[in-house]
Amino acid sequence: MQWIRVLGILAALCSLCGAGAFAAVCACARRRERESRDGCAARGANLGVEMKNAGPSRRLVGSPEGTPDCLIVLGARVWPDGRMSETLRLRCERALALWRETGAPGIVACGGRGSDEPCAEAEVMRAFFVENGVPELQVEVDADSASTRANLVNARRIMAERGWTTAAVVTSDYHLTRALWIAADLGMRTAGVAAASPNRRGA
Repeated sequence: MQWIRVLGILAALCSLCGAGAFAAVCACARRRERESRDGCAARGANLGVEMKNAGPSRRLVGSPEGTPDCLIVLGARVWPDGRMSETLRLRCERALALWRETGAPGIVACGGRGSDEPCAEAEVMRAFFVENGVPELQVEVDADSASTRANLVNARRIMAERGWTTAAVVTSDYHLTRALWIAADLGMRTAGVAAASPNRRGA
């Protein structure tokens, strides 16, 4: 609806003032769009978040020595037979590697139970981490959330209860930007670490 109104205004200007005025208005609109986009980029640069495919030699922001207080791992589908989807497995494997690299004190596994899932995603994730050597007391579970925002709201509450102030958010590469913007909007001190997505593993 907004674009319809804009086009109506531009058409009226064109009929009243001629093509020259129309071109000038279009140029002004393009300039305003660039300024708005640049402003968004600048705000993003000042959010205190860092997106990367982190490796062992790369630090995370937000805490002493670059070690986050915890890793927030965002959930994905669990198949009806209880197996992890490829997306969820890749996220958990990346988080496990990061836990081993950084020695982060805790992991927050996030993900509720979908209508066709046999159990909460977070419970499957916790089992994976414990089976792979993470002490059970270091794994916190948010098994109630059904969206990225709810994941992070609940993770923030768990962090406050545990006295954790910084986190690395682990999710798929295509999902990381959105997750970090939500975390920043919630006032969380986060870094981001991308897991491969199934169709980009060779990239």
